Amino acid sequence: MSQDLSRLLYERDKTHGSFIVNSGVSQTIKKLLRGTLTASELNESRKMFIEGYEKMHPIHHEALDHICGKLGRIYAGQAEFDDHWDDISGYGKLPVKFNHGKPQDTPIKNSDQQTGDGSTRGTELPGSFTDEVGGT
Repeated sequence: MSQDLSRLLYERDKTHGSFIVNSGVSQTIKKLLRGTLTASELNESRKMFIEGYEKMHPIHHEALDHICGKLGRIYAGQAEFDDHWDDISGYGKLPVKFNHGKPQDTPIKNSDQQTGDGSTRGTELPGSFTDEVGGT
């Protein structure tokens, strides 16, 4: 293996985690979404999910919970309803916007807030998680 490839794999392992764990978690989620996940497969991958969950900050838990809720609405309701997809995108951005739950030194800018004419403007936010995505 070349030195460049070894360096790349090392860097990816630091940011993406173990390829083995990532593969197990990703395939479990995909099988769940396709409706092909068996109880034994879920049981086998359960430890990976628990360990990953325990490493996350509550802001990540909350964002993932909201994303799961939106996935539920997509599966149970109208997959073509744009708000579901927009909200998933918004919830996915919240941990980054709120510095992954770490203290903020400066006020948070919300550049996505819409005005009455459909344009956007930046506003200072107190760091609240409420009403950031624009959906429920």
